[in-house]
Amino acid sequence: MTDQRPINSLQGFLDGDLKVNPRGIEDSVSDIATRITDARVSAGRTQTEIANQLGVKVSSLEKWERGTASPRSNRLTALAGILGVSVSWLIVGHGNEPTSTDDRDEIRVELTRVHAQLADVLNEVDVLLARLGNAHDAS
Repeated sequence: MTDQRPINSLQGFLDGDLKVNPRGIEDSVSDIATRITDARVSAGRTQTEIANQLGVKVSSLEKWERGTASPRSNRLTALAGILGVSVSWLIVGHGNEPTSTDDRDEIRVELTRVHAQLADVLNEVDVLLARLGNAHDAS
């Protein structure tokens, strides 16, 4: 009987399994570096801003973006949160991708519209509550 363990793609990736990552794990470091840079640029943030927010030196972030060093898991998690992407997207390119500046502007416009609609609805609720209170007082 052969060992029929399910293939764990993350474990295979980390082990350098060529079926999971045909280019090898070394190439994935440059992919992570590219994704960190892409997410930072899409967020419209500078290396200095991100480094300060993470509490690391700018030179550390530069190394991560060049692929000469990798952030620890806690920094990677914080970085994902700051940049609005998922950790899985930073590591393997699947998950919540960065939102471009154009998309954010579009989202802001839509949020402003919805906020105005919500304000109108809340005003209507106030009017109805006042009418209900007046009707209750009259009876």
